[in-house]
Amino acid sequence: MRVFEIFQALRRQFESAPAPSPEGSATASPQEELRIRNLQFDLAINNMVQGLCFFDKAQRLIVSNDRYVEMYRLDPARVVPGVTLREIVDLRFSAGTFPDMSAEDYLKWRDTINVSDKPSDTMVKLKDGRTFQIRHRPMAGGGWVATHEDITEREAARETAQRVLAALESQNRVLHERETQIEEANRHFDIALSNMAQGLCLFDADLRVLANLAGIDLIVVPKVEAPEYAEVLAGRLGKPLLAMIETPAGIYAAREIAGAPGVVGLLAGSNDLAATLRLPSGRAGLTLALQSIILAARAAGVVALDGVFNALDDENGLETDCMAGRQIGFDGKGLIHPNQIDIANRVFGPTSQEIEDAQALIAAATGGAERFRGRMIEAMHVQAARRALRRAGVA
Repeated sequence: MRVFEIFQALRRQFESAPAPSPEGSATASPQEELRIRNLQFDLAINNMVQGLCFFDKAQRLIVSNDRYVEMYRLDPARVVPGVTLREIVDLRFSAGTFPDMSAEDYLKWRDTINVSDKPSDTMVKLKDGRTFQIRHRPMAGGGWVATHEDITEREAARETAQRVLAALESQNRVLHERETQIEEANRHFDIALSNMAQGLCLFDADLRVLANLAGIDLIVVPKVEAPEYAEVLAGRLGKPLLAMIETPAGIYAAREIAGAPGVVGLLAGSNDLAATLRLPSGRAGLTLALQSIILAARAAGVVALDGVFNALDDENGLETDCMAGRQIGFDGKGLIHPNQIDIANRVFGPTSQEIEDAQALIAAATGGAERFRGRMIEAMHVQAARRALRRAGVA
């Protein structure tokens, strides 16, 4: 219920309810009834959180509460029934609790409200920085009642919220404009690349592929540590990815990376792995990391490639490194020079003896566990033999 409705209800109650009888008498005198009602009325209005004032049609104060006097820092002895609105305005201007206008302008503004028979709500900012909300309600027969509420903190919070919201909206507009510009630039870039007659390959600072066009079948992505990154990049480039696992974080996420859409294999980044693990030269300390890459690739059904061999002129060392990788399950090896291709193909590819053995095993297998050339074979050995023939290109 609003303040004015409360006041009307209290007034009706005071006018109709019988006053309590003083102790020892059956009825109270009219003076006693009036005194008690005045006490009740004073108690009601002086417990309001808003300032309250009543003026008659001659703009003389009928009654006000303590909160009204406190809010405007007035002298209680001078704010008494019968004082005029003009006198109260002068007191407010003397106390510094007036809006940013002259006393005459303020009175003119108040007069436009006072003569109106319509309720009005007005927000006024005082010279001392406070903000009040004045609710003016006309009364029958002239005069008015008004409540004055200090909404300074509420308005400050609202203004702060508006500033924050405006700043966020401005930032969002800038981000949206930037995103639009990037999307447009990417679109133009894609159109330009798609209309080139030549094959194109972009490299990063480590000379690894970042983007491609015609003639590129596979993209090597360095330092992949999260499956989401690989998935987004694969969707953006539209090519299958070979994810390089070359950090501890990449090792721990290798299983999920291998299963990400668009990833067709994992490539061990031996050099960076050794550096981040603080290992001396050689692959001995990388055994767990390399086998983790193989396990992740096998679980996801993608290929696993061993890391590069740095010594370009050491053919024996390259062959030994390739053999070590094949022995633990790698499908092939990352290379850094064309001279390394033949040795890697020879080591990771099946030998002529392995090809002959695979062909014979497949021909001899009849299903289930059985004996072949002095060893037991079953379905998984047949699958391995067929895989070896596919690698040799004779399947």
